[in-house]
Amino acid sequence: MKTTIKLKRPLLPLLAVIAFILYLFQVYRGWYILFLGLGATWLSAYLWAYSLSKNLRLSREQRFGWARVGDKIEERITLSNNYWIPALWVEMIYHSTLPGYHPMTVTGVPGGATNRWREKGVCLRRGIFELGPIDMISGDPLGIYTVTQHYPEQTSMMVTRRSLGGWSSKAEIFRSDRECIQCARICSRGQHAFDPLADNRASG
Repeated sequence: MKTTIKLKRPLLPLLAVIAFILYLFQVYRGWYILFLGLGATWLSAYLWAYSLSKNLRLSREQRFGWARVGDKIEERITLSNNYWIPALWVEMIYHSTLPGYHPMTVTGVPGGATNRWREKGVCLRRGIFELGPIDMISGDPLGIYTVTQHYPEQTSMMVTRRSLGGWSSKAEIFRSDRECIQCARICSRGQHAFDPLADNRASG
C-alpha cells in the first residue's frame, strides 16, 4: 500500500505566514490572533489527515475466482478505522478490467469503528479480467488535506460462456473445458482477455 498526503488549499498556510510576517513588522494584536487562528486550523487539518493515513485500512474478499457470462459477482469490502478520529468521508475508486464493473463508493467510518458493505456486478463478457487495484481517498473535514491510499492488490476473474438450457451437451462441456485451458495458457502469458476461436483462426 502506498499512502500520500497532499495539500489541497495552499492559501491557508500562505495567509498564516503573511499574518506572522506582518506581526513581526508591526506588533498588532489582530495580526497575532489571525496567525494563531490560521496556524491552528492548518495544524489541526494536517494532524487529522495524518491520523487517517496511519489508521484507515481497507480489505476485500471475493467468493469465487470464476463465473459464467450473466452471473453476478460480489466483493465484500471492510473499512476499518483504528483511531478515535473519524473519517467523515471516504471515496473508493475501483480500477477493474471487467466490463461494466467500475463501482465508485463514498462512505465514512467513525473513530474506532468498522464499516462493511458489498459491491456487486454482472459478468457481461467472457475472458480473464482483473479486479483491482483500489484507490481510497479521504481527508480532513475542511478539505485542506487529502489522503490517498493505493491498494495494488489484484484478483483474477475468469468468465466462461454460459451453457444453453439447463443441461450442457458433451460438445458444450468440451468447449467450456477447452476455454478454461486457453484461459490458463493466456494467464501464464500475462494477458487479461482471450478469444476462444483464436486458435481455430490461426490454424485455418
